[in-house]
Amino acid sequence: MNPIEDIRFHVYRAGADAVFSMVATELEEEFYYDEPLVAGDYHYYVTQTYEGVESDTSNNVMVSVYGAEDFPAPTDLTAEGNDYDVMLEWMAPDLTDWNPPAVMPIIPISDEKIDDPANYIEYDPSEHPTTRQGGDTDVDATVIDALPYSMMGTTVGYTDDYDEECPYAGSTSPDVVYSFTSTVDTAIIINTCGEGSLYDTKLYVYEGAMGTLATTLTGDVACNDDFCENSVQNYLSYIEGVVINANTTYYIVVDGYGGESRDYELSVEGMEPPPPPPPIAGYTIYRDGEEVGISIGQDATYYEDTDLEDPENPGAPVTHVYE
Repeated sequence: MNPIEDIRFHVYRAGADAVFSMVATELEEEFYYDEPLVAGDYHYYVTQTYEGVESDTSNNVMVSVYGAEDFPAPTDLTAEGNDYDVMLEWMAPDLTDWNPPAVMPIIPISDEKIDDPANYIEYDPSEHPTTRQGGDTDVDATVIDALPYSMMGTTVGYTDDYDEECPYAGSTSPDVVYSFTSTVDTAIIINTCGEGSLYDTKLYVYEGAMGTLATTLTGDVACNDDFCENSVQNYLSYIEGVVINANTTYYIVVDGYGGESRDYELSVEGMEPPPPPPPIAGYTIYRDGEEVGISIGQDATYYEDTDLEDPENPGAPVTHVYE
């Protein structure tokens, strides 16, 4: 008897919302082809089932999917007819200034937090004395003078000076403040996703003054409670693309959910340049909107379409549209 004969697999996927959902169930083989997908970053994990019992999750993996809108199109398509054959030629796209989407190696949360204010902790800083390391408010904020920046710290012993709703409100967690000023316009990524973060964190960024939330490249406010996880904490924070205007001071606040406080690992880095563009694998040729062939390789900028005679009207001229 084969002990693994009845084992099956479930596949879970998370997109931009960082919420996992099952996309395949009861798979017998150790592989799965996920299609169709729109362009974007996706995270996956797999579970095993046996006699109705589901295992813990596998490790998370991330993949970037490119869509048609991410690639420049070939240009200068020409066609030359010869009897019932057509020779097509075109110019390869110029990739000099083209950048593919950036990859984000962050593990998103694998389950949704259930918010229950009845379980919030009433934090009292007098019960947690600690040596002051700076950063209790914007007045003594810890200065970030260069990127990338990484800091292991604690919110224990600090006071609850600030709070933002994204989406949870009413927390009395203590907070710690960092400041950053750039001489040039740029954008940064901030997160507490590292292994040094031991409690349910919240992150937000103020622009110029406390209470004025900064924005991100997508137009959202720079505030996040739950996005990523590590091996010990399921609810950690990540903000990508915080817009930084030159010579303006930004205040990064490390806060918590529901009165929680403990150690954190803060990471602040500039937006990384995207990886070099992948080579062009080839081209797809369409006749009258339907795929009729492929041409392999970046320099294979030609294709011969043959035997185009209309079988119902032998000898009659035919007209087709190519792209």
